Amino acid sequence: MPRDEARANPASHVLQNDLRRAPGHGRGGHGRFAVERRPMNNTAMEASPFLRFALQIHRERQRRKLAFADYGSLFGEPAWDMLLCLFIAAERGRILTISEVAKSIDVPLNTALRYAEDLEARGLLRRARDTRDARRTLLYLSPEADEKMRAFLRRAEPMPPASP
Repeated sequence: MPRDEARANPASHVLQNDLRRAPGHGRGGHGRFAVERRPMNNTAMEASPFLRFALQIHRERQRRKLAFADYGSLFGEPAWDMLLCLFIAAERGRILTISEVAKSIDVPLNTALRYAEDLEARGLLRRARDTRDARRTLLYLSPEADEKMRAFLRRAEPMPPASP
């Protein structure tokens, strides 16, 4: 990825190089997690309309954030951005750390931690310690949140391509 593009969209690096669950372990937080860097899988993007639409929403939110950068976090929605980021990672079969999520949604780590705690208390997010590095906390959507995200994406209309 070109350096300027990485600066303009900090989420692109995190969403392309993230973590995945160890093989043979089910969803919903059961089993152990393994840290494994994986390249972005373009075929997965084509296989899932949910993933394509979630990525489109994510890109539009990043464009909005850049367009209104002078206004700080006025237009931010960290809880929604966190759910969207974790949904995209899950669709790619990956799990992110709290630090990677914070970087992806462009919020300070303490903000991401606060929202992760709130989302977990509401049953939308789950946390687990990385078995290889206990200092790292891995985040993933709860089955309820995954279901709600899919229902939202199923009912929402993808945006048509912008006219020149």
